[in-house]
Amino acid sequence: MAIPSQTVNEPYRNFRYLVEIDGFANAGFTKATGLDQELDVIEYREGGENAIQRKLPGQAKFAPVVLERGATSNLDMWNWIQSILSFGGTPGLKIARKTISIVLIGNGGERLREWQLQNSFP
Repeated sequence: MAIPSQTVNEPYRNFRYLVEIDGFANAGFTKATGLDQELDVIEYREGGENAIQRKLPGQAKFAPVVLERGATSNLDMWNWIQSILSFGGTPGLKIARKTISIVLIGNGGERLREWQLQNSFP
């Protein structure tokens, strides 16, 4: 007797990254790059003590996040981009900035790691 196939209701099971934008848009992607940051180091020597070089943390730099080979079941992400284009320029960016959560999904469907991107735009 053949075992009936089970229907799987999870549309993003083949994707490694789940993206949530302010809780309204869900999408799955197979690849995400740019989820890192770099911290500049400021080196200086104090006056009168030239043998010792001091190091302080400087400005943080963030790479652009790129999501590749994705799918979504709605048009929320597209509508978000269109809302920025309809306002045009800086006012559109100010209005349409969102919080993005990128979640790394494990083989069993568990959440392994999550990144929060504040004040983001497409």
